Amino acid sequence: MPVTGFISMEASFQWHTEDRMRVFAIINGYTGALCLRELVDQGHEVVGVVTSPLARPSSAPDETVIGVATKHLLPLYMPTNEVVGEPAPEFVGLMRKAKPDLLVSMHYAAIFKPTLLEIPPLGGVNVHPSKLPEGRGMTPSFWYLYLGRGTAWTSLHYLDSGIDSGDVIAHASVPITHDDTGATVSRKLSEAAWMTFREHLPAVMAGNAPRHKQDLSKGSYLRSGFNWGLIEWSREAKAIRGHVRCFTNTGSPAHTFVGEIKLTVNDAQVARPEDCCAAKENAVPGEVLAITGKGPLIQAGAGQVILTDFALEDAKAGDLMALSGGSAPVVLG
Repeated sequence: MPVTGFISMEASFQWHTEDRMRVFAIINGYTGALCLRELVDQGHEVVGVVTSPLARPSSAPDETVIGVATKHLLPLYMPTNEVVGEPAPEFVGLMRKAKPDLLVSMHYAAIFKPTLLEIPPLGGVNVHPSKLPEGRGMTPSFWYLYLGRGTAWTSLHYLDSGIDSGDVIAHASVPITHDDTGATVSRKLSEAAWMTFREHLPAVMAGNAPRHKQDLSKGSYLRSGFNWGLIEWSREAKAIRGHVRCFTNTGSPAHTFVGEIKLTVNDAQVARPEDCCAAKENAVPGEVLAITGKGPLIQAGAGQVILTDFALEDAKAGDLMALSGGSAPVVLG
């Protein structure tokens, strides 16, 4: 299988120091860009950079893997994920020829086979946006905001042939504030991951970084394909607001349905006592309780939320308000 879609930019100079290590990086996103820059700043020789095609062309070049690799004239490759994950013989040959001491991975959608992990003598390390062993698998950076928690976590860990199951080097955390969105939490978490990577990189290179074995029986695992955008009204109000805020000011806001009509929700808030009408007996999660001056008041599994920024697909927002005044209850879902 040919290793297609590769771009190679070889540096025109070579220099070595006693502590200089050869690193092969398979990385994506803002986290990848920050840590790639750190590898260069700490004087290591980056012998290969693999990244996915740029997903956010509006990002500043120095916040993208492609931008950092281009600036420092690093060998840059953009194969398909399948070429890396299987991996293709040509890709295995590429890594072997590069002779890396260490493999660095960040936010790349592939589980590395032993064929690759056995190439670098120091093995590989990875950044994962959760407090391992919690949230292994396809965990997005906004996961803790989605859960309605007050703190988001990231982990630096060694790679093994499992899914985010290698020994943990260190955890780091950032607070989630009332004004945070998925984008702001993701950015703060990337910067926390970079600081952790910077702190522990010398020990990783020396082969004496901490190794804390994970107890996978006490962890959790998220599979790909989950519909993150669909609101589950059975959850508590704080968690629903956190879910909505994950996608605030993005092209794919959280959503629910009024019958077969899609209702997108760009922002919401937890209702306070003064926002609520008299308690409705037997109200079900997702039921529209009232139209307040701030927006529709919706029953959650526990508490209520107010939709402060929303739109009905192919219909006017006023239609929801008209429906709520009828004799039959309106239930979202």
